[in-house]
Amino acid sequence: MSEPQKHPIPRAIKLTVAVLGIEVLAPAYWAIGELVSIFSGKAPVPMALALFALFAGFAVWILAAAKGLMAGRAWARSSALFWQLVQLAIASESFTGPGGNVWIGSGLIATSVVVLVLLFSKQSLAHTRRDIER
Repeated sequence: MSEPQKHPIPRAIKLTVAVLGIEVLAPAYWAIGELVSIFSGKAPVPMALALFALFAGFAVWILAAAKGLMAGRAWARSSALFWQLVQLAIASESFTGPGGNVWIGSGLIATSVVVLVLLFSKQSLAHTRRDIER
C-alpha cells in the first residue's frame, strides 16, 4: 500500500488559520474572565458557568476549524464561514448597541472579510476539495 500523497498547505489556508488564531483570543479571554468571576464571587455561579461554557465552546470550535483547514477538511471551511457570519452579526451591534465601539466593530468586520475572501480563494477551495475526493 502506498502512503497518501502529502500536499503542501496553500498560503491562503495558512493566512486564514493565522486570522482565526487571532479571532480565538476574544472568546478565550471572555471564558477566562467568567472563570475569574466565578472564583472571585462577582457573578452568580450558574450564569457565569453558562457564559464560560459558551465562550469556551466558541474558542474550541474556532480552533477545531483552524486545525481542520490545515488538514484540508471540507467541513472546516463551512465552520469557519459560519463563524465569520456570526462575527459580522456581532460587529453590526458593536456600532449601535450599548457600549458600542467603532474600533471593535471595524476590527470584527475587517477580520471577517479577510477570512471570507481567503476561504473562497482558488487555493483554499482546491485544498479542502481534496477531502471530498478522498
